[in-house]
Amino acid sequence: MPESIVLVGLPGSGKTSVGRAIAERLGRPFLDLDEAITRRTGRTPGRIIDEDGEAAFRALEAAEVRAAAAIPDAVLATGGGAVIDPLSRWTLWDAGVSVFLDVDDERLLERVGRHAETRPLLAGDPVVHLARLRAEREPFYASADIRIAAEGSTRTVAGTVIQAVRAQQTPGRILFDAHVPGAGRRCVDNRVA
Repeated sequence: MPESIVLVGLPGSGKTSVGRAIAERLGRPFLDLDEAITRRTGRTPGRIIDEDGEAAFRALEAAEVRAAAAIPDAVLATGGGAVIDPLSRWTLWDAGVSVFLDVDDERLLERVGRHAETRPLLAGDPVVHLARLRAEREPFYASADIRIAAEGSTRTVAGTVIQAVRAQQTPGRILFDAHVPGAGRRCVDNRVA
């Protein structure tokens, strides 16, 4: 098994619940970055974004990413936008195997609708805002080592992730963002593939 398992995906994709289930099954430490930020600041990510703006939140998140990546053999549930910052993304990818939990928009809307007040980036028209977030973030999520269609129960998805991570060979790394020429070329054993 790789050093850490890093879960990424859109809001409502199940990163926290699946991450907890994986950590429990593997006997590993679990860290949810949004929960860590809330403990550290006394405010939820949504409140920080509402009061201080998204840029201020992303700076706090980047610091939390660095701290979380230093925890060996952890299961990390990132915030939906943690992968936006290139340094945070590289830090997370370097911490272990990254797994994109992909869920269709209809199911995401159903899940986030239960907690809409805590998700200011989806406030107003969640359908429109979710489509925008997917379009903006999909290239970053797609650079994860593994993509899982995260449908089914938490237990089922956790089992699928564990199986995929165990089967994963030494991961290559995406050298550039998806919007940069040459994107998607992986470096394996110091050769660009």
